[in-house]
Amino acid sequence: SDCDISSSPSKMASSSLMPTILPRISKAPSSQPSSMSSMTCSNGYDPFQLKLVTDRLGKYETSWSLVDDLSNVPFFEYKVGDIESLESYTWEECLPDYTCYIFTITDKWGDGICCDWGDGSYSIFYNGTELVKGGGDFGYLA
Repeated sequence: SDCDISSSPSKMASSSLMPTILPRISKAPSSQPSSMSSMTCSNGYDPFQLKLVTDRLGKYETSWSLVDDLSNVPFFEYKVGDIESLESYTWEECLPDYTCYIFTITDKWGDGICCDWGDGSYSIFYNGTELVKGGGDFGYLA
């Protein structure tokens, strides 16, 4: 499928049935290099990876989701309180390659995940390509 990621860097191409398995989630040291894992997916699926470093108020302010653009069904949905503050996370999953996805990260207070409250950041890899490498300075929504 062709997703226009040039107009929306948080929109990703993907195609197949919705996965029913839970994503692999790991806490990793923040010194971990910014690169896609060597994850292998079956035909019709492409590897997705999100690396997130939360700030000092991550547990109280940060949420994120990855939603199928056509059906609005979330593949991932982490609400405020679901993740801890001052942690490094890596989420990986094989996603269907037939659709587009919308990634959204929010900060309840509106100060992003960096700067005055820590050095939070995130990066998204899809099918071996780094699509988004974001600092945490995004206000309420990125």
